[in-house]
Amino acid sequence: MSNELFYEIFAYLDGCDIYQAFAYLNNRFDELLGSSSLLYNIKLDFSWNNSYRSLCQELLSIHQHQIFSLYLWLPLRDEPFSPAFIIDSSFNHLQRLVLKELEQIVLISLLDNLSYLPHLFSLKVNTCLTLKELNDEGVGVGSIQPPNIILLYEKRHPILPAQIE
Repeated sequence: MSNELFYEIFAYLDGCDIYQAFAYLNNRFDELLGSSSLLYNIKLDFSWNNSYRSLCQELLSIHQHQIFSLYLWLPLRDEPFSPAFIIDSSFNHLQRLVLKELEQIVLISLLDNLSYLPHLFSLKVNTCLTLKELNDEGVGVGSIQPPNIILLYEKRHPILPAQIE
């Protein structure tokens, strides 16, 4: 099969599933997975088992320049979380970012780096923090330039983009 056909198929699959199935399979797939023609859509749920979560984190750390869409969910847990990756300018193809139920310190850290994402088109944040609490922490959610789409959910209620400014 041609690489283009694989890219077409991969567009419908989660990046972690692609990476789990094809990473380290052979040289052809290693080159295919590292190609700039392949952009990953990743859903990373930290409630998953450790081996799958580690695989997804490996994908994020090695191929951050190929990530098109990132859904990050970290259910609140007893043990502290320290992200193994930082969303910065190396995520230069990231256009969609969804952050769900992150601890305040992790959420603020991620939101502070939004200015490093020049192609970010869509941001959805689901948090228990209020918009006032985010503003009090100095998080510049309103600094994302139009036509970017921001959907912020505080305490499960949507805030309209006009309310962010």
